[in-house]
Amino acid sequence: MLLKSPPGTTQDIFVDEASPQFEPDLFIRSPIRGPVHLMRTQRDIVARGDLMATLELECSRCLEPFATQVEIHFEEVYRPSLDVATGAPLKPPDDDALRISEQQVLDLKETVRQYLLTMVPIQPVCQPDCRGLCPNCGAALDTDPCQCDAESRDGPFAALKALFEDGANRRTP
Repeated sequence: MLLKSPPGTTQDIFVDEASPQFEPDLFIRSPIRGPVHLMRTQRDIVARGDLMATLELECSRCLEPFATQVEIHFEEVYRPSLDVATGAPLKPPDDDALRISEQQVLDLKETVRQYLLTMVPIQPVCQPDCRGLCPNCGAALDTDPCQCDAESRDGPFAALKALFEDGANRRTP
């Protein structure tokens, strides 16, 4: 039990979580693996970890799912809920994820989830040259031929062309 050990005591663990569940925020396609170093301080436990996982993301251009491997490094201070010597309740940490439970369990799940979320790009792309979807017919331009004619696709105001064609036949006073 690390909390009952003298300050400066360390413990190394290897995280190998085969089926982590973070839905709906994250879809993990591989086990989360990596070393975590725990060190007892005067009142807390410092956890330092380097973990790897494969995330399943949706391409912001073609909307297809793809996998990407990410690595996270974290260093967080976890505080106990109870004084180990007296059993008296302690002031909770500002972030509840950094709390060691009354049963003296240090749970890394929420910390890992938060760090993994920071690794998700704002606009994930399956490949740098992904051409995305045709704005007219919705065809995936990397795999399907677009059925639109080139003239109807050109320019940002191409959709307005039909209005001008209809308006040319009718005159309004």
